[in-house]
Amino acid sequence: MLHQALSRLTVEDPYLEYQHDQYANEHTIRVFGRVQQEVLADTIREQYGIQVTFSPPKVLCIEKPAGVGESAEMMGDPGNLFWATVGFTVEPGTSGSGITYSLAVELGSLPLSFQKAIRETVEETLKEGLYGWPVTDIAVTLTHTGYASPVSTAKDFRRLAPLVLMDALSKAGTAVFEPVNAVHLVVPETALSKVITRLAQLEGSFHEPELQGTAVRLNGTIPVRTADRLQTELSSLTNGEGLLSMKPGGYAEVRSAYPENERRRLNPLNRGEYLLRLNKIL
Repeated sequence: MLHQALSRLTVEDPYLEYQHDQYANEHTIRVFGRVQQEVLADTIREQYGIQVTFSPPKVLCIEKPAGVGESAEMMGDPGNLFWATVGFTVEPGTSGSGITYSLAVELGSLPLSFQKAIRETVEETLKEGLYGWPVTDIAVTLTHTGYASPVSTAKDFRRLAPLVLMDALSKAGTAVFEPVNAVHLVVPETALSKVITRLAQLEGSFHEPELQGTAVRLNGTIPVRTADRLQTELSSLTNGEGLLSMKPGGYAEVRSAYPENERRRLNPLNRGEYLLRLNKIL
């Protein structure tokens, strides 16, 4: 019932981005703050008669490739247990491009079912990058292919492709980006120094302040993970005279140590464990 309710609500509001994670058996949605989460809970209860409980919201980061990486494994190579040859080059894509996939091999070099298996596996594998976050703005090129008829199957390519792709991505490296809010502040001139100091402590950034009489306008960005604290503290920082508005402001590279996301899928970065789990030994 919950799945049906969330599916219908997503049709009405695609920004919810509802997904059912079959690996973790979890229902996840995208919300813009706790207020929308509360409204959503009320809507589900009123329209569908379901009492829902949400876990604490989690800020979702993304990864982008930092450079160029190449990797290939040939059929018959030591360590390649599959009847398949696969090679990839990965490199940064243009901003907002998502995942672009292209071929440096002839389309007819593999049966279409194998080509389809590789492409689908690329998209699935890139849902968890080097730090466990979805990888985006990446260009993936298939550089090597090979198979042995009639023993090769699509499963060989689905199992080998993650190992090769993640090896290429490891060589390229990735940077982690977190969502930020664009902020607009109007504060008394006397409180400007305290507000700027606190904004910097919360890892925010700001443009040159604009003086308007005894008030100051301040525009900038702040990570979503610290934005609630600025909202909570603004009144005390400005003696109740500050105004704040925020809206989604895209992504910015994480300044501190990159956060890691819990992995839900087989981890091709750990070859030994990956192969053991494929064979259901672990």
